[in-house]
Amino acid sequence: MKKYNKYILSLMIVLVFSALSSCIDEDELTIPFNASPVLVMVSGNSFPAAGNVVVSARVYELDKTNILDHTLGIDSIAVANFQVNVLVNDVMSVASFTTDAAGQGMVISSWEDLGMIVPETGNSLVLEFSGIHNDLPFRKRHTISVE
Repeated sequence: MKKYNKYILSLMIVLVFSALSSCIDEDELTIPFNASPVLVMVSGNSFPAAGNVVVSARVYELDKTNILDHTLGIDSIAVANFQVNVLVNDVMSVASFTTDAAGQGMVISSWEDLGMIVPETGNSLVLEFSGIHNDLPFRKRHTISVE
């Protein structure tokens, strides 16, 4: 019986020590988060293997001044002359564009230029639209696929 009590006591000491040594401050668990400074609306999802990929994006800044007034709400203002970079799969820069007065820009590229040498039906890529607005970076992901 003494052996059994010693075993239980040893196990309890190990558990208490583990619990006390594994405590982490709450600040270490948080991930910093900033809301995107712009709204990016992307259109164009699937394209034929033999054709070009044509993806357009509209960039808006959201004016939240009247967010509490339901008759006015949030206003979206087009961001003109704004530089947007386009990456494929988070690593390869494939294009960039500057938005026009309506906040719209376009990417026209071949599948090969996007890194897909032999496009086959069902294959897909993730395009990432990124930039910096008001000193805050943003990224917008968009998946395109081969028809």
